[in-house]
Amino acid sequence: MKVAGYKLDLDPTVNELSERGYSLIGLHLPEGLKRYAKDIASCLEKSTRATIVIASDPCYGACDLADESFFSLGIEASVEVGHAAIPYLTQKIPTFFVNATPTIDVCPVIGKAIRYLEGKRIGLVTTYQWAEKLGSIKKLLREEGLFPLTSKGDKRISSEGLVLGCNVSAAKRIEREVSSFLFIGEGDFHPVALLLSLDKPLIQADPISNRVRKEELIKLKEKIIKQRYQAVDQAKDAETYGVLVSTKKGQQRIKLARELKEKIGSHGKKAYIFMADELRPDKFDYLKGIDCLVSTCCPRVAIDDFLSYKLPIITPVELEMALGERKLERYKLDELI
Repeated sequence: MKVAGYKLDLDPTVNELSERGYSLIGLHLPEGLKRYAKDIASCLEKSTRATIVIASDPCYGACDLADESFFSLGIEASVEVGHAAIPYLTQKIPTFFVNATPTIDVCPVIGKAIRYLEGKRIGLVTTYQWAEKLGSIKKLLREEGLFPLTSKGDKRISSEGLVLGCNVSAAKRIEREVSSFLFIGEGDFHPVALLLSLDKPLIQADPISNRVRKEELIKLKEKIIKQRYQAVDQAKDAETYGVLVSTKKGQQRIKLARELKEKIGSHGKKAYIFMADELRPDKFDYLKGIDCLVSTCCPRVAIDDFLSYKLPIITPVELEMALGERKLERYKLDELI
């Protein structure tokens, strides 16, 4: 099935759903594909003869599956589109992951990116959507006399060369072996995670816009680092902290939240733990007497949304900086592992 420039390989999932005889199936889509929910649901209903229930809540990735919500309604199975499974997470109901592979040819933008690469040994990283293209990209780079390398990453990563906005272990594991990195994908979300974790040059090849970015990424990194140190500086004066913990399955770090509360207390300051499913700035407008928020949820909340919060919001790593337990010289991204 093709929708909006993406190919959805539904056949294997449809065959298994039909064989198991499910009569009530949940469908969970990323924001960019929700406008086609009716078409995808119709395809599933026609092929499986089951009733399809479409999740309308925001979907933030593989850390934010809908299986528990579906389970509460008696739904028998879930179809997750556009996200790779996080291998160590279990689901309440059988969950089927369907990739949404772009139909765009990546060769033109890779050809443009080659002249920006530094050295011969190139680290290749991408998102789940483009992972199937890595083989052809490697072939193209080898034809140009380059040596592309990929890595599997840690237990949170399901396939070779895959990076998440909260985990770039696939890149870090080969950083010493390469001269520069080539990221294939669109937007800032994944490049920012790479920029804050790597010391090697990063080049982004965006097949959607057919753009290559390098100098722009350097400026973006400088801007974000400046913002993060500003947040750390504001947090140094805090006396009372709100430690945020998520109920999303792939973001739950209650153990870390308790450790941070104890750490803050050891510095003669107070901390309170707040639970939320979805972090939004307006959820914390009511707080009185809280000077700073520390997010143990998705690390990107503090980095990407901090301007929307009235209070300073920092990551656990940044808290260590604010408390004087970690030096400021080398910024480190808080990663989910």
